This record gives sequence, structure tokens and C-alpha cells, in this order.
Amino acid sequence: MKFIKWLMTRTIILYIVLFAVSFALVDYTAIKNRITIRTLNHNMPENGFNYLIGLGEGQANVPIEEDTLKSYVRYYEKVVNYLPKLADAHGMLGFSYYYLNEPEKALKEYEKAGVLNPHFFFFQYNLGVIHFLRGDYAKAAGYFETARQKKAELALLAIKSGIEYQRALLGVTNLGELIMVKMKSAYTECYRLLVVSHLKQQHYKEVAAFSKEAIGLGLGHPEIFYYYAGVAAHHLKEYETSVHLLGQDIAIDPEYAEAYHYMSLNLDAVGKKEMAAAAMARSLKLLQQQKAKRPEENEARLRII
Repeated sequence: MKFIKWLMTRTIILYIVLFAVSFALVDYTAIKNRITIRTLNHNMPENGFNYLIGLGEGQANVPIEEDTLKSYVRYYEKVVNYLPKLADAHGMLGFSYYYLNEPEKALKEYEKAGVLNPHFFFFQYNLGVIHFLRGDYAKAAGYFETARQKKAELALLAIKSGIEYQRALLGVTNLGELIMVKMKSAYTECYRLLVVSHLKQQHYKEVAAFSKEAIGLGLGHPEIFYYYAGVAAHHLKEYETSVHLLGQDIAIDPEYAEAYHYMSLNLDAVGKKEMAAAAMARSLKLLQQQKAKRPEENEARLRII
């Protein structure tokens, strides 16, 4: 009788232990995440993410749709509330805030995103753009200098593995190829804005150095960087160097009026008056024809890809 009682007691204890172990082995974090994702799926913007991606490609001709952007804000606010360590969600929220004319909120979200993923190009780039558009060229230059050091491979990885990037880019064909094309465009724009930020501060040595770095990297639109390197050389009174650099610009794009303007100034400075006059005449003719095809110096847009 005592043995049976002892055995029953041990059996009950064993059941309690097994129940406790099985309870402990349940992955409640995974369950919570599944519930969270299901909840967020029910709160996705009705019109999807095509508008967000179109605006986030950095194209100037995409109109601002306030109601659509508000739907993104509502969604991403929920995401960061449920998943506060999701860097790409903070970035998307910052992007949406900015185009709803709430730059302070945008800055805070991008700063959070940059802490959560310090290796991602676009967080640093977009912080630079916001400060650039506010006229704070010193801060902008700092962020662009940081952004240019971020590896494109890590940006590609973050885009392909980020939960909210995956959701937004779902259904995009040739995604890897598209991202690499957009990344080259984004790095080109980063260097352009970095150079302009230094130019605004009359940091001509930095303008020359970063322009030549961009040319050496084989980024897009080398004519832009030959032009800025030529402008910097002119202000540094390196007139022959400036003539050479502006000549490289003109060889690629013979219809940019400002290049001929600075060419004229350089030629005049070294005593080649007739050539200077011809270059100035060409500059004025192109201005009348409105041949300029390059981005406006102060033009800048936030980007998602």
C-alpha cells in the first residue's frame, strides 16, 4: 500500500515536471511574432506600396499624394510599435513623415534606423538629404561622407532581407538587377550632393578631392564631376588644370553652358582672350537655347532604393 502511494506521488510529480518542461519549451516569442505579422497584414495600406516605391526611387516627377502617405504613416507607426527594432520600418516611417512635411519626425526615425542598422547606405544618405534641403550643408556633408563609405553589398542584403522592404517590393521582377541599377544612381547622387555641400561652404579642396574620387569609382555621369573638379580648380587658381577638367566635361556633354562659362574665365586668366571670348559666346548661346540637362544644384530627394 505504501509503495502504491509512493508510486502515485512520484507519478504526479513527474507529470508536473513534464508539464512545466513542455510549457517552458513553447516559443512564445515566435507565437507573438506570428500574431504580430498577422495583425500587421490586416492593417496594410489599401493601395499597396507601388506609390511608396515610385516616390522612393528618387524621381522628381512623382506627385505628392497626402492621403496615400498618411496611410503609410498609420501602417508604419503600428509596425514600429509592435516591432521597435525593425530598422527598415523606421526608415519607411521617416520617409513618409518627410513627404507629409514633418521633417523633425523624419529625422528622428532615420536616426533610430541608423542606430539599428549603422551599415545601411540609405539611412545616412536620407539624413544628409534632409539637412541639405534645410541649408545645413556642414551636417549634410557629414552624412554624405558617411553614406559613401557604406558597402553596396550590405545595402543589397538589407533590402532583400528587411521585412518591410520585402513587403513593399513584393512582386517586383528582376529585383536584384533593379536594386543594383538604383544603387549606382544613389551613390552617384550621394557624391554629387557631397560635392555641392562642400561647394556651398567654399571648401574647394574637398570639392576637387571628392569629385576625383567619384570619377575614379566609375559612377554615373562623370561629366558632372569633371565640371565640379574644374570649378574647384578655378577657385584654387589652378587655371590650366581647370581648363583640362572642363575640357573632359565638354567632351562628354558639349551642351552645358556653365562649363563654357568657367572655361572662358580660365582662358581669360591665362591671357587667351580670343578663346575666352569664343567660350563665353558659346555659353550665352546655350543659355538662350536652354540646353542644360543636368540636375539643378539644389535638387535632392529622399530615396528608398
